[in-house]
Amino acid sequence: HLLEIWNGEVYQELRRNMAEGNLEAAGCSKCFALQQGIPMGMMYDPDADLESPPQSAYAKHLQFLRNEIADGKAALESNPTVISLTSSHQCNLRCIHCYQTITRDRTLVREDCIDEIFGLLPTLVRITAGGGEPFLLPLWKHFLRDVDLSVNPYLEFAVSTNATVVTEKLI
Repeated sequence: HLLEIWNGEVYQELRRNMAEGNLEAAGCSKCFALQQGIPMGMMYDPDADLESPPQSAYAKHLQFLRNEIADGKAALESNPTVISLTSSHQCNLRCIHCYQTITRDRTLVREDCIDEIFGLLPTLVRITAGGGEPFLLPLWKHFLRDVDLSVNPYLEFAVSTNATVVTEKLI
């Protein structure tokens, strides 16, 4: 399950190395962004900091996560705040440069993870629809139709689309 991965040994080791400033061991020493001096911090919506004291589930979770990071915890009780979900590489185009051509027919093996991910919506800052053409999938059309932003007004939806199936209704 997703949260078992989030707190699995690989991620715990990554967090320990990052907390110690050991970017080589964390696998971050050759990060292009870091080499270019681009500041890398936790992605969050700064408007949540205006809640004093925190009221929304997102702002409360953000405060809790920051405390866990400041304490150098490797195993976290807090949840991820950014999720990218690619449930399929299905696409309506066949671009010759596309690296996903060989995986075009694959679909998500464990569909119950979608419920796990959507259960995190109150504390996410971003959910990214990945894939070939995400808007070919009913999942993302239903998500956009049904998402309740009153549960988390800080939630961003990100998508990379070829825009060939984007309609006025979808927008």
